[in-house]
Amino acid sequence: MIFLDDEFYNIIEIAKKEAVEKGFSYREPSHLLSKFWKTNFTPSSFEIAVRELKKNFDTKKEKKIFSIQPCVRVTDIYNICDGLHLLYFHMFTFFVINPQNVKEDIKWFFSLLKKFNNVVDNSFFSYYRHKYYNLVPNPLFENFGFELLKSLNIPTEKLIPCSGLDNYQITYNFDSEDESIILTEGPRIEIFVRLERKLIEYGTLILSRSTWINNGEKYKKQAPPLLAMVFGIERIYQAIKKIETFTNFSWINAIKNEIINYAEISELFSEQIYNLVILMFGLLGIAQNTPAEFKPGGKGANYELKKLIKIVIDVLDHIGIHENLFFEIFAKSEKINNEILIKLKNWFNVERNLISTIRLKSKNIEDE
Repeated sequence: MIFLDDEFYNIIEIAKKEAVEKGFSYREPSHLLSKFWKTNFTPSSFEIAVRELKKNFDTKKEKKIFSIQPCVRVTDIYNICDGLHLLYFHMFTFFVINPQNVKEDIKWFFSLLKKFNNVVDNSFFSYYRHKYYNLVPNPLFENFGFELLKSLNIPTEKLIPCSGLDNYQITYNFDSEDESIILTEGPRIEIFVRLERKLIEYGTLILSRSTWINNGEKYKKQAPPLLAMVFGIERIYQAIKKIETFTNFSWINAIKNEIINYAEISELFSEQIYNLVILMFGLLGIAQNTPAEFKPGGKGANYELKKLIKIVIDVLDHIGIHENLFFEIFAKSEKINNEILIKLKNWFNVERNLISTIRLKSKNIEDE
């Protein structure tokens, strides 16, 4: 969260304090390279819930935990250039295992969101409305939608019905400890705020149940219900500042202008520079949250990293500037650790050397 101001950090600390007072216990986030997600980076805080659910299969008591999860979603890579998506971001997640009063828990969550410039009062809510039996034959927790939101005094004009899988979660994860498939399903409520012409999603409510299934497709164990209440930290910051896209942030524009001036290139390349800044900050986040030995490679998250760096290099070469210009500008920031910059620079050197080797081999073949 390099670009968030000190005032917002204070709000986060207040939220953490109130969570503890409400009975939530803090849990360390998952590693960004967790084996739970196999070959990918960690895209959400769900692994934390899985760990807790496995400890509480037979519980009849309620348990509350929260965490702040660094996330990377490379599946969104083609959306990053839209100004709405980030490569690297953080999810502030509250989990309630075996919730005893879902309405009261969500009411508390909404009161927490009010502390963020009262953003919840200006929000819209999409909810699951059952319609297509071929998509969801037997939906769980059917009251977790319109009825719940109305009982919380949300005006009808702010409620958006959705009959698709955007608002009904069906996911499969692999539990390597006992070689089971984890089937998780349940309705979700997405929370949006309108910024100028766009609806920006900044939060999610999910009521789900997870079942551990063995290879024979027989039910192995079923966990108690799980309520997840989530907001994206960068997204809610965007909502507070009422800025339609991340490209409108002052820090991005400052870096963009500095690059254009130093590189002496046309303003016509502004959009490409914006995208590069977003990607570079994402790569800084990855560098900050991965071990020293992690580097671009041939498979798994290493390969995802390789692809990301290759995308940046391709855009840099297309415009006609070098990544060292970014490193010089980032080095001026007191918020960016020099060791992280060196690590990121080494990643680019690995890919640059590989590209040079391939070009040299190609040239030798042509000369023959």
